[in-house]
Amino acid sequence: MINVTLFHDGCNICLGIDELMRGVFSTPGHHYQAFNLSQQQEGVADALAAGVTRCLSTMMSVFFMPRG
Repeated sequence: MINVTLFHDGCNICLGIDELMRGVFSTPGHHYQAFNLSQQQEGVADALAAGVTRCLSTMMSVFFMPRG
């Protein structure tokens, strides 16, 4: 079994990624779980332990979205 975990902040980008990943990893060989850190504070320690320091939406707005 492969464990797959997504830590996110609950923004629309992250919710879409969560929905996509939930579909992709809904197989007998995967255990998928997602933590919306804005609602599930119990996941913060796990996120930090996994090396998460920034949310994906923040990184995407900095690196991929043009600034006006």
